[in-house]
Amino acid sequence: MRPPDGGGAKPSRGVKLLGEALALLRAGQVAKAGEICDAVLAFDPGQPDALHMGGIVALQTGRLDKAIERLGKLARLQPQNAWALTDLGLALQTAGRLGEAEQALVSALK
Repeated sequence: MRPPDGGGAKPSRGVKLLGEALALLRAGQVAKAGEICDAVLAFDPGQPDALHMGGIVALQTGRLDKAIERLGKLARLQPQNAWALTDLGLALQTAGRLGEAEQALVSALK
């Protein structure tokens, strides 16, 4: 996973929090990383990096519905985001939704 995008300007509080979440995720502290993503999404429901990382955390912790919801929302917001589509495909495959998984993965290749 890439570091959260600060857009070159002074990082917002949300971006700083997501940097902390990424460090926690890389250190194996998945639950704490997920809590930070939840907090960011509570005040910015469309924050792309929080949707992505929160979706991955949900996938890693077996909360497939939450993973699919977050990654699906990100894929709708950024339909050309191959990483989001690939992770959505993985979540859908894990949930046994193979036809939808195939669609997401094919879209990721376009």
